[in-house]
Amino acid sequence: MVQYLFAAYSIEESIFKGSKVPETVKAWHDNLLMISKQEMAHLATVQNLLRFIGGHLNFEREDFPFRNYLYPIKFARAIK
Repeated sequence: MVQYLFAAYSIEESIFKGSKVPETVKAWHDNLLMISKQEMAHLATVQNLLRFIGGHLNFEREDFPFRNYLYPIKFARAIK
């Protein structure tokens, strides 16, 4: 989320001081803000689902290999 907000607000005015901001840049800015809002909504949804099933809030990033004891099925690496 943060990277999208940083990108959106760093391209908005900093490059075009004193000149008119092109429509393309405004569109990029708007799209990046929309993506960041969607990411925030996704984060809130996941955290609400975790709380609903009795879990704790979790902001960690799950890396591979997954912690197998948390999942009902076995995961195996496809590439060795």
